[in-house]
Amino acid sequence: MPYSQGDSSISVNQSGMYTATLQNSCGETNSLNSLQVEVQFSPLPATLNAAGPTTLCEGNSVLLLANVPANDQFQWLLNNSPLSSNADQFSASESGVYSIVSSNSCGTTNSTNSISVTINPLPEVPLLYSFSTPALCNGSSVTLAVQVQQGALYSWKKNGAIFPGNSNSISTNQSGVYAVSVINGCGTVLSENSITVTTGSTPLAPSISAGGATTFCLGGSVTLNTSPQQGVLYRWIRNGFETVGTNFSLQATQSGSYKVEISNACDTLLSSSTIQLNVIQAPIQVQLNPLGEQSICLGDSLSLSIPSVSGVSYQWKFNNDPLSFNTNSIHVFEEGNYTIVLANTCGQTPASNTVYLNVDSIPPASSEIVAQPGTALCPGGYILLNAEQVPYQLYSWYLNGSLLSGQQNPVLQATEWGTYTLQTNNACGISDTSVGVTLGPGDPPSNFELYSSTDTTFCAYDSLQITAQTTFGVSVRWFLNDVLLLDGPSQIYAYVPGIYSANCWNGCGEAQSINTLNLVTIPAPEIPIIVFTNGVLQTNAIGTLHWLNASLEEIAGADSATFLPDQTIGTFYVRITNENGCSEISAPFNYSVEGFDKVTKSNFLVYPNPTNDLLFIKSNESAQLQLRDVTGRFIRSMSIIGNSEKSISLSNLNPGVYLIGHSGFWKRIVVN
Repeated sequence: MPYSQGDSSISVNQSGMYTATLQNSCGETNSLNSLQVEVQFSPLPATLNAAGPTTLCEGNSVLLLANVPANDQFQWLLNNSPLSSNADQFSASESGVYSIVSSNSCGTTNSTNSISVTINPLPEVPLLYSFSTPALCNGSSVTLAVQVQQGALYSWKKNGAIFPGNSNSISTNQSGVYAVSVINGCGTVLSENSITVTTGSTPLAPSISAGGATTFCLGGSVTLNTSPQQGVLYRWIRNGFETVGTNFSLQATQSGSYKVEISNACDTLLSSSTIQLNVIQAPIQVQLNPLGEQSICLGDSLSLSIPSVSGVSYQWKFNNDPLSFNTNSIHVFEEGNYTIVLANTCGQTPASNTVYLNVDSIPPASSEIVAQPGTALCPGGYILLNAEQVPYQLYSWYLNGSLLSGQQNPVLQATEWGTYTLQTNNACGISDTSVGVTLGPGDPPSNFELYSSTDTTFCAYDSLQITAQTTFGVSVRWFLNDVLLLDGPSQIYAYVPGIYSANCWNGCGEAQSINTLNLVTIPAPEIPIIVFTNGVLQTNAIGTLHWLNASLEEIAGADSATFLPDQTIGTFYVRITNENGCSEISAPFNYSVEGFDKVTKSNFLVYPNPTNDLLFIKSNESAQLQLRDVTGRFIRSMSIIGNSEKSISLSNLNPGVYLIGHSGFWKRIVVN
């Protein structure tokens, strides 16, 4: 039906489909289209409901329900602040005022009501504390308390039973174990701790006793004790300030003045008297003066001393034998080693050094000077002037009668022309002036040739003589595989294979060998061993054998592994020769049918063995000893007096095996 007539435009307030019709005298015409109009209204307010109580305890929540008209949008609010939820239900776990705002294109509308939610907290676990030391000393009381909590009630207990009081603090004069519970509408919690209230009184004054000697050695200890008392704290103090223990006993290991302090819950502090402990250590190490080796003349004496040390005894020793002196200084006159040992109840400490005293009986003799390599000295060169080195002897060198300052060794490196002389002195005096050696101009050496006495191939353990064909008055330096071997003679015995070369020098210059010698060794047999078995001599050697007598001469017909001497006493060797023609000879075997053990047992001692310099010999009887190489070749002899010690230098020997002894007794030594 017509909605309106006459106007070309209309106002509408109802939903529907609108069209227009035009009319005139000729007829009617409908509009080409129609217009759908939708009329909307402002949103209706939502209604809120709670699905349970709105006053809750911490940790719980209440479900809020919203009745919202269809097609409206809505937003939950807490205290007018938006929440991140647009569902028609919301679980509220926070205190505050909850509401909803609805909206559509026509505007917004608040909910008809709001809901107030209250979340009450649980009580906090309280910490129980005391306003003073929890001890009832001499009838006093103590106040116990916890922090105040809003809206809470308090329940106190002593020894697990109810104790009067419902505030956050109580005052008590009763001993026991106290605790408190805090209560509100949401629950009950017990204090995290309890406090023990004790009764007490002033402790007894302490005293100290020692469980042993109060003076003891370093590393020891003594136990200090005081009487134990109930409820008492202990504090051990050394030297007035250092706390060293907190028990009623103390294991003390240090010197000092000790006391103990005690206290209890009544805040009473009492101290004992002091006790003194002394810790003694072994004597300190001292230095014996004068230092080093000393010399005196026969009839004189030397004063030896150390600093005075309190609380010790002094034990002087001569060659490790004790001397009957108990003083820090003595006068000595016998040749030998002196030292001192300090002792107390805690041990012994030797001095840090030993003094060797040399006793001279006469002034030294005049020395002979040997010029090496000769007396020819050219500018820029030098000559070594050598004198015999005598222990504890001083040397004074002179050039043309004038003393050379600072030159006090037995070897002088001379760089000037002139006549050199020498005087030596010891504790007994000074020697006569030596025969002079005159150095003058000369010529440098020429290059030279090396040659060997035989073919350059030789047996292992053997040696080969090689010679540098130099001019007189030079010193030769020998090299093995370009490494310096030795410095000295123009002729040496080579034991080691390799390439040998040499140079020489005098005071005017140097020269080189024009060739080298390549020495090669071939295998030699092992040194054979002789044993005495079933009345005969036997050897372990395999090869061409021959038995030798004490003079290293072959014994006719003795060429098997066993040998029966035709004499009751003798010294024998065995020689083994291999397919290369190389031989080795055993150590001497001292044979005796009567008293065999006695003859073969050595009556002298040699040490160290092996050695590269000094060899010391001790014998219980006097003897004339010989030094030989393993082939039996004589090298030198020496005398030794019974019940004495003698030393000889082997530094001039080539490395190898040697024999030392006499016809009845032999020892094998190794020079390295």
